[in-house]
Amino acid sequence: MVYKSMIDNFKNQITKQLKELIPLSEEEISNLLEVPPKQDMGDYAFPCFTLAKVLRKAPPKIAEDLVNQLVLEPYFSEIKVVGPYINFYYNKILYIQSVLKSIIDWDQSKISSIGDGKTIVIDFSSPNIAKPFSIAHLRSTSIGNSLSLIYKYMGYHVVKINHLGDWGTSFGKLIVAYKLWGKPEELESNPIKKLLELYIRFHKELDDKPELDDNAKMWFKKLEDKDDEATRLWSWFKDLSLKEFNRMYDILGVDFDKYWGESFYQDKIEGVLDLLNQKRLVNESQGATIVDLGEYEMPPVLLKKQDGATLYATRDLAAALFRWDQFQFDEMIYVVGGEQELHFKQVFKVLELMDFQWVSRCHHVPFGLIQFKDGKMSTREGKIIFLEDVIEKAKSLALQKIEETLMEKGESGQLSNEEKNQRALIVGISSVIFSDLKNHRQRDILFDWDEMLNPKGETGIYLQYAHARLSGILRNFSRRIGDIKTDDIQISEAASFDIAKELSLFQERIIHAGNIKEPSVIAKYLLDLGQSFSTYYRANQVINEQNIPLSYERLLTVLAVKKILSDGLKLLGIQPLDEM
Repeated sequence: MVYKSMIDNFKNQITKQLKELIPLSEEEISNLLEVPPKQDMGDYAFPCFTLAKVLRKAPPKIAEDLVNQLVLEPYFSEIKVVGPYINFYYNKILYIQSVLKSIIDWDQSKISSIGDGKTIVIDFSSPNIAKPFSIAHLRSTSIGNSLSLIYKYMGYHVVKINHLGDWGTSFGKLIVAYKLWGKPEELESNPIKKLLELYIRFHKELDDKPELDDNAKMWFKKLEDKDDEATRLWSWFKDLSLKEFNRMYDILGVDFDKYWGESFYQDKIEGVLDLLNQKRLVNESQGATIVDLGEYEMPPVLLKKQDGATLYATRDLAAALFRWDQFQFDEMIYVVGGEQELHFKQVFKVLELMDFQWVSRCHHVPFGLIQFKDGKMSTREGKIIFLEDVIEKAKSLALQKIEETLMEKGESGQLSNEEKNQRALIVGISSVIFSDLKNHRQRDILFDWDEMLNPKGETGIYLQYAHARLSGILRNFSRRIGDIKTDDIQISEAASFDIAKELSLFQERIIHAGNIKEPSVIAKYLLDLGQSFSTYYRANQVINEQNIPLSYERLLTVLAVKKILSDGLKLLGIQPLDEM
């Protein structure tokens, strides 16, 4: 492991000494050690109940006997017996020194070796071609991106796949609509808006012209048969859409290793159907091809319609088999809304029935919906809220906050409009992403503008202010005290003990977030860290020109908090700002 291995020396000292005194292994002792519920009860506690039968003594007596034999200096300042427990109290000065220095000295791009030699495939975002990148895509994109960053930080090889919705009958509808009402120059100038307008017009005209539906089916069949015109139009719609999607991904700071959409698996589907037939899993039902899952209390999986068209499940089966062949992954994660829970249960069950043991490594990571408290957010064609609109509004509100801050500091004229707008965009995106990721992913989110941009609330802007304040302290330090250096600085006070304990939890929180696939663990940790630093900063003057050694000592706390806060924000997909 990395910096935490130094901190673990404290725990190791307990386990090594106890191993010499009791009939338990170091691992068993380590597993029994607890963190007491209250700070005045110490930093670790060892319960003696397990030893009562073996040693044939009452647990309080065992605790007393052991305490008399333990010598834990210099790591612990005190050892107390409290009933059946042995309570251990850190040597605070040594603990602070170990935590702060090890964090500052750690400069690698990963925090553990848990994932070394292992591969995780993450399927996320997955917008539909020719449709707008809406607020509905935010959760899959932000959760999936954060998880990919967390797993990379844990040492895994991560493959990020965007499973684009680029196949299906909707493309037959779009081709028909374009041939009737589309203009090339309009699509080139504003592709997503115009494609959406064509799609909506198709459905409006359908009531009076039902023959449009037959035309759409005909054109999709042509597309499946690789007709030149159908393929050319489909490819054009896809290229125009991808250009817009990539523009949004650039704004969000998200990228992918593979853009393997549904169409990518079309030539692989027959192989999947052959395998299913070999396993005798395929049935016919009213002309459609299915896998019957009634025995498992699930509806049948529809593989092919009566007209031979394939469906989502068919393509997801093909995708899973192809990804396994490509990566032999240790885990494959689908970051897809909770409403698709049944779909993934069905797909995974079919893979299990096909005898693919690796299906146990496949996991659906569901999430809730986003709802707006403020109905004033403009909705456009099809009642779709564009993600870009949300970001623009967040940027506009953030710009107001930034200008207010600059006015309060008397620095309103020191930044160009371009610089203000760039900061506002970063703050706006931070606020939007953090308002999502601070919530448990399976919860529905009520999107509240006032709450999202509250600089004193549990928000992205609060954490950006905290990071900017830390950066400002370092700038002031350089100006008033001198060069920022950390060599040979010795801790002499225990003032930063609480914040050092908070900092020491960073690795544990990252690993926990990865294990339960929950970025909110890190978001909540960063809020706690920000509050801890605020408490510390109010009570301790960092820059003191009358006591330069103490200033350098407290500088270590600022540097360590800034590093962890910065790394934590980046794991959420948020760019930390050094100035507001």
